[in-house]
Amino acid sequence: MNILDFTSQQIEIKDFSEKEDFFKDFLHEYGRLCNISDEFIKNGIEDELKKTRKKNLDITIQKIRYILQRSEEKILNFFRNIEIPPVILFIGPFAWDGHGILVKEKPYIFLNITMMEHHFNLPGFIPDVHAIHE
Repeated sequence: MNILDFTSQQIEIKDFSEKEDFFKDFLHEYGRLCNISDEFIKNGIEDELKKTRKKNLDITIQKIRYILQRSEEKILNFFRNIEIPPVILFIGPFAWDGHGILVKEKPYIFLNITMMEHHFNLPGFIPDVHAIHE
């Protein structure tokens, strides 16, 4: 599974959202899909970046990668020759957690790490089911 993890760059590079073309295109489509404004996205990302601790982020990313790997195995065992789109990991506003999305007419799956961290703390949340659903 191809994973496009933008989380570290978001933390390390000031104004990363405005400097990286693909990420900028993704955020534009994310806003359209979620019906939220550019301002809400920008402010939400800035707020979440301020709260994000690298150590906690690394643990969450490791957990998500493991869940995605297990989910990929289950999907491929069931469907065999299906193509799974690349997965975009990003620190986003407190909005949608994950979904399929088209960026420049190509399919992707996104997972908003902000929301995934929140979901991991919910009783009854089953990460594998969520990952397969997305």
